[in-house]
Amino acid sequence: MNLKKFITSRGVILATIVSVLYGCLIFTIYFTGYQAMPKHVDELTVTVVNRNKNTRTLADQIEKGLPFKHIKKVSNLRTAKKQLNNKKTAMIIEIPWNFKSRISSNSKTNLNFYIDEATPYSQVSALKTVSQKIGYTVNQQVIIEKGKAMLLKEPMTDLEKNSSNKTGSTSKSITGQKTTDCPSSRSSAAKTRGAS
Repeated sequence: MNLKKFITSRGVILATIVSVLYGCLIFTIYFTGYQAMPKHVDELTVTVVNRNKNTRTLADQIEKGLPFKHIKKVSNLRTAKKQLNNKKTAMIIEIPWNFKSRISSNSKTNLNFYIDEATPYSQVSALKTVSQKIGYTVNQQVIIEKGKAMLLKEPMTDLEKNSSNKTGSTSKSITGQKTTDCPSSRSSAAKTRGAS
């Protein structure tokens, strides 16, 4: 009998009503405060900002490697940032204006990624993972390009040194100085003397 009186008392009924209303209120606030997240991450919009005209192939490679269906290309970073702030794009990938020249000069260079952190955590996490993969892939390509440039540079400097040495010895023999600097001219001179 005491249990029945307790359950039907004003305090218990009021506490039950308040807890149900509070739960409904929180549920409504939570779901109306967030935008609907795409069912698949590949439906997000990504903007590629290529500020360097010499890196069109890199921009195309990045675009082909992205796992997104909606990719925009823009040349102005301000426009892309406005789109990011207005939630028209989820991430910006910027190729800086000095990207190619910094690679050529063997300096450190980076791609810049801008992600809208105000979106749901799972979306932000997916975008950060994609940006890390892109950064790693581009970094590997940059290392390969720098290696190629270094390998091509060393033989070219050796060829330039050798060609300057050969032209120096040729010019000495032409101007009438001793031909002992060039072994091929000595052997040809000896053959000529022997024939006469």
